[in-house]
Amino acid sequence: MSKLKTSKILVAVDGSEESIKAANLALDLAKTYTSQLIALAVSYIPLSIKVSSTDRLQKWHENNIKEAREWLTDIIHLSEESKILFKLEVVETTSSVVRTIVEYAEKEDVRLIVVGTTGRSGFSRALLGSVASGVAAHAKCTVVIVR
Repeated sequence: MSKLKTSKILVAVDGSEESIKAANLALDLAKTYTSQLIALAVSYIPLSIKVSSTDRLQKWHENNIKEAREWLTDIIHLSEESKILFKLEVVETTSSVVRTIVEYAEKEDVRLIVVGTTGRSGFSRALLGSVASGVAAHAKCTVVIVR
């Protein structure tokens, strides 16, 4: 991999052990290739939240950001120590998680996506094995799946 081809690395996170392993690998790759690291947490918005008040939707968003920061405390700290350009993004969607990850990567011109094999099953932010395989099948860039 050349530095030019890995200028942005995206890691999809959901708080699962596998996604944290993926985040650690993505951080190592960002250090090696002097790349920007983007941690993306995708939150599926239930219809009951989407159609409710703006305040409720804002609290939902703030909680998602807080939760993602908690998952990535060590990664954030290590990226600061290593002087890696790091960005945490929380995207709420009523669409599919796979589509959201792939479209975000395309919009941001991401050259490498790193995902865990499985996520937190039964949870709305779950990066399940089907998500990892869906991202690998539909992404226009290289995808690394971490066990």
